[in-house]
Amino acid sequence: MILNQARELGKMSDEVFIEAAVLFEMGLDKYVDFIIVTDCPDEIRIHRMILRDHLSAEEADKRLKAQLPREEYLKRSDFVIETSEELEKTFEKVFEMVKNKPWNSEN
Repeated sequence: MILNQARELGKMSDEVFIEAAVLFEMGLDKYVDFIIVTDCPDEIRIHRMILRDHLSAEEADKRLKAQLPREEYLKRSDFVIETSEELEKTFEKVFEMVKNKPWNSEN
């Protein structure tokens, strides 16, 4: 489903961004040109899951442990956006990356 949507969008634009928390686990990484990972320390990830998903600390920790290790995401990515700061700072980093297009060697 994700790939079909991406292909359709690709017909309308040269660039398509896919937000997929389980990109590697689903094997979708082999279908993309590059990978941008958002990253922050596990403690912050757990805190955000507790707030966002109304989980207990134990449930959030269990969910985190079910994912690939943070280091694996970093190792397999082409670009990393550090997201430890407030949401507005993260948006700024994303917009700056999209504006500068570091994946485009012509820039």
